[in-house]
Order: sequence, then structure tokens, then C-alpha cells
Amino acid sequence: MVGLLLLCVLGRSPQLPSVEALAARLATGRLVLDQAPFALGGDSLAGESVQILRQAARALNLTPGRFAVLVPAEREASLPPDTVQSRRRAQAAFRALLAAGANPNHLVEPQGDPRGPSAADPVPARAARIELVRVDPPAPAPKPKQGPAS
Repeated sequence: MVGLLLLCVLGRSPQLPSVEALAARLATGRLVLDQAPFALGGDSLAGESVQILRQAARALNLTPGRFAVLVPAEREASLPPDTVQSRRRAQAAFRALLAAGANPNHLVEPQGDPRGPSAADPVPARAARIELVRVDPPAPAPKPKQGPAS
């Protein structure tokens, strides 16, 4: 995180993955965007999130399927997970992807993370990640043609 802040202060942005690389990850059924921070303690996206979300929107348009926007709930050892904030953050990410040009037919309106919070996977307050997860199964592979029986 300090490295990202230092790069921003020095006027250099971190290297973002290409649209093609993001589309390849989406094609596997799951893309994790860990370079899209939220405002500290809030549900609005931080300014540096714009570029990666623009790239992700382009990648969504290149990838067949429909994807849910998930933001895992923050969890601290002594507190329950903040699932309300998680849903608000997912809505903010959904709207940002649409504003960045993502085809709405490729996105599913966020309803919260159906997997629920994971105690084994704590998410720091500002570093909450955005996940795009395929919700429709990929098209089945065509069956090979069989010749006449002999």
C-alpha cells in the first residue's frame, strides 16, 4: 500500500494488467481486482480505482457470460463482518463498471456475497477487493459428429 501511495505521489501509476489479460482471467470464471481501493471506511471507490475499472469494463465486453460483482466483507478479529458495507461497495463497483462502459448484459445486479464472509480471508478496510464471478455456466462444448455405424 505504501508503494502504491509513493508511486502516486511521484506521479507514476502502478502497471495495470492489459485488457486482454483481464479478459483471459474472466474467461476462467473469476477475476479479482485488488487494485481498486475504496475510500477509507466508506463505500465509495477511491480515485485511483478508475483506471482498473475502465480496463475491467473493456474486458467484460470481450468476454462472453454474465458476471456478479462481489466485494467480500471486511472482517477484524474482534468484530463481526460488515456485510452491509460489502453490499454497498458491490453496488458502487457495479455502477462504476457501467459508467466505464461495461455492457449491462454482462453484469448481474449485486445482491451481496452469497458465499458469506470468510474468517480465513480477512479483508483490510481500504484494500477491499472487487471480484467478478461468472454466474452463468459457459456454453457446453459441441459434441463431435459421429459417422454412420458400420
